[in-house]
Amino acid sequence: MHTESQNTSTKLLAYLGCYVCTDLVIRKDAVAQWGLVQYGVYALSIVWAFFLYREIIARIQGRTSNQARRFPALVVSVLITATISISYGFFLYFKILPNISAFGILFFSPRDFLGSIVSRISLASALMFLVFCLLFYRFIRSSAQNYRRQPRSRWEKGLIILLFLASIPLFQSRTTVSSGALLPEMNALFNLGIATYDQLFDQEHSGRALPRPNRPHLPAVARKAPCNILLILNESLRADHIPALGGPKGLTPFLTTLLAREEGVIFPRFYAVATRTIIALPSWMTGTSPVQSGQALEKAPIFSNYAKQLSGTKTFLIASQPYEPGDVYRFVNDGSWDMIVCAENSGHPFQPATQSISDRFLPAYLDRFLENMQPEETFLGVIHTFGTHHPYYADTNKASLLAPVPVQTRYKEAIRALDANLEQIVTVLQKHGRFDNTIILSTSDHAEAMNEHGYWGHLRTFYNEEARVPGWVLIPRALRRSPAFAEMHKGLLANRNQYLSNIDIMPTVLDILGLSPSPEAPPLLGAPLTRPIQGPRIIRMQNYQDVDNAMFPGTALLYGHYKYILLLENGRKKHHLYDMTSDPHEQHNLWPQAPESLKKAIFSEIEAYPTSREVLTFQPPSPWVDLGDRP
Repeated sequence: MHTESQNTSTKLLAYLGCYVCTDLVIRKDAVAQWGLVQYGVYALSIVWAFFLYREIIARIQGRTSNQARRFPALVVSVLITATISISYGFFLYFKILPNISAFGILFFSPRDFLGSIVSRISLASALMFLVFCLLFYRFIRSSAQNYRRQPRSRWEKGLIILLFLASIPLFQSRTTVSSGALLPEMNALFNLGIATYDQLFDQEHSGRALPRPNRPHLPAVARKAPCNILLILNESLRADHIPALGGPKGLTPFLTTLLAREEGVIFPRFYAVATRTIIALPSWMTGTSPVQSGQALEKAPIFSNYAKQLSGTKTFLIASQPYEPGDVYRFVNDGSWDMIVCAENSGHPFQPATQSISDRFLPAYLDRFLENMQPEETFLGVIHTFGTHHPYYADTNKASLLAPVPVQTRYKEAIRALDANLEQIVTVLQKHGRFDNTIILSTSDHAEAMNEHGYWGHLRTFYNEEARVPGWVLIPRALRRSPAFAEMHKGLLANRNQYLSNIDIMPTVLDILGLSPSPEAPPLLGAPLTRPIQGPRIIRMQNYQDVDNAMFPGTALLYGHYKYILLLENGRKKHHLYDMTSDPHEQHNLWPQAPESLKKAIFSEIEAYPTSREVLTFQPPSPWVDLGDRP
């Protein structure tokens, strides 16, 4: 029996040896940045993997017959294979192993978490998973047949307990920010444990929830709004996919016609303030910047708060997005909306593999709202779409599990569907006689990468494919007969070549309504698009704030004709600098040879705000390499 147990341990060591070698090759760029501490923690995770696998084999061996061992062996094989496959898929997509924020999403948005995985499965990856799972099942079952468990002495049990207690703080500290110094399944096990603890005890390691609002009271203003305002916030929409901004012809025929007919103004240099919705959405809704603290979000009024100052103004928020994850619904639902609809309370079925509903339901809610308005009333409303978010659902083009439509094709189809829904929205406005008296402002929370710089989706970087969004404002011709609105239109035209961002939307809305920011609220760092903006601007972007500071810390500046990007990735601080005039596709990093005076000026701007300074001086629990020393 002792020989059989030794043979099983030998097999297990051989398996782990091959597995570790494969892991180090796959993650060679990340591993190259490790120091002695990281290698030590990694070795410790291998030891624990050995103990874990051996214990699993022993438990399965304890079953009374070979027949009884089949099911637990199969379950274990599927779980471990799935964990390793998802971890490597995440790594290939985001360049890091899943960290605590990623596992927090499993609780916040389980359908989105699982749907994101399912929607990326191809026939080849499904076959690879099946083959690996069957091989692993054969290994576990044959090992369990031959293994004979030896009783452990007291000192062995004590040593294991001490090793476990010593390992927990090491593993937890490194999975919070994730330098990746763990085997994938051990990384998943400890991160999942921390995320579960967060969920059970309302902790904030996963750092992904909006604060409970504590907004100031805004006094009533004894006048009506001069017009209606419709704010459209799209999801993951790229500027370079809009024909009016040089995108593929014919992709948005209605928007192209609408802007031409009504002389709407579209801005080619419009940027998101973050590439994570949990940061970008509240920033857009309040006009605050991610470089301001989370306390700013608590005290900052949202669009509906300001609109309710005016007599006879109705408000609505209609979203196909899920608002329960991250406590978004609690953040926006402060009683200032006359109608608030999101995916969870809409009554419509979720789209496959997501917690969203189809954008095609949104115009009907607008129709219902306008039907119940009195002729003398005005409105301020928000329509928040989801269709251009992965997996890019268009009603005519569903993603398939084993024969997926190419990503770029799905994305373009989703944009066509978005354009068709915009036409329906405008049709509803015209039906109720509201179009000629409604200013429409449209943008996106962020854009979407398609592997231009080795990244897919969003969340991660500030390259143009993730950060540059289509911003446009339409003041109808009929409304511009008023001198005040004609002057606003001139202001829009004057700003066409300025660098602009989503924090400019709130000041623009206040300017249109003739209102001032609350003196009790945090200062607005943006500027109204309806008035000429003088001089060059500094546009700040950041994926780091109280509401989410664990997943992908990073910050960026548009500074003159330069864009500076700081990314924290796999044990590396990566500085990037691009000349946006001569290098709009951001292919040539100028940081290594940039003048010291320029570096100092950029760092000075970053250090002007504490949260940005935290990113610049960020020191995670393990030693990171700063590529490009600060002057």
